[in-house]
Amino acid sequence: MNSAICLIISALAWLGPAVAKADAPMSCYYYDDANTTKATCNEYPGRVCSGGCRDSFVVAEGCKPSNAPTAPLTTQTCNISFGRYTAAAKACVTTRGTFSCTGGTSGSTNCYGCHQTNH
Repeated sequence: MNSAICLIISALAWLGPAVAKADAPMSCYYYDDANTTKATCNEYPGRVCSGGCRDSFVVAEGCKPSNAPTAPLTTQTCNISFGRYTAAAKACVTTRGTFSCTGGTSGSTNCYGCHQTNH
């Protein structure tokens, strides 16, 4: 009986940090579908963050709407997606549209419930 209790306590002590770590947010510079249950983080293949991404987002400077390349440059908070567009530009998706950004960036987002899928 005592050995069974020791075995259970040992298993819980070993699994405890793994469970806590799984619930910890991942800091993500590149992300997609931030406000959904299928968010992605840092372009990891097969990794989905079912808790979505929140808390803060990348802020990108030197942005133009993708469908209006002659529009004035703006600064955007990329609250849906942020990723690579070309070697010189980043793609920033906001609730107002999709932007191509060539200026500086700052920040990141926190994605929650990230786990590896088998796809």
